[in-house]
Amino acid sequence: MSQLNERIGHMLEKELRANPKAATADLQKKAAKITKGVAEMSLRSFHGTYVGAVKRRISGKKGGRRKASVKKSGQRAHSGAQATAGLRGRINSMIEREIQDAHKSFNGALDKALRRARKLDRIEDFEKIHEVLTEATGML
Repeated sequence: MSQLNERIGHMLEKELRANPKAATADLQKKAAKITKGVAEMSLRSFHGTYVGAVKRRISGKKGGRRKASVKKSGQRAHSGAQATAGLRGRINSMIEREIQDAHKSFNGALDKALRRARKLDRIEDFEKIHEVLTEATGML
């Protein structure tokens, strides 16, 4: 760290220990008296370069991003993917019910056709019905 940066850092540390909520603009004006180049920095840049570093040093915390909190087992965050999966599950169960209903209706029609076929006198009529039923069951 250069000697000017150290001077600015010591000045900021003194100011921030006296008033931790000091305005960045005020701190920048005081630092500009030490180095004119600081006055040309944006507030955001000044804060990131000097003020943030001094505040971290004072607090003893490390910089950087925070680590994600550890989730308890079985705990899940609600996301769009899960909402989609839930919707997909409901749609699949509705389709399954429709298929079961159609299957029941089809089996009922088959039973009715077989009862009618047993009452037929001619074998040709029975063979026609049997052919239609065989073709229909092949579609399933």
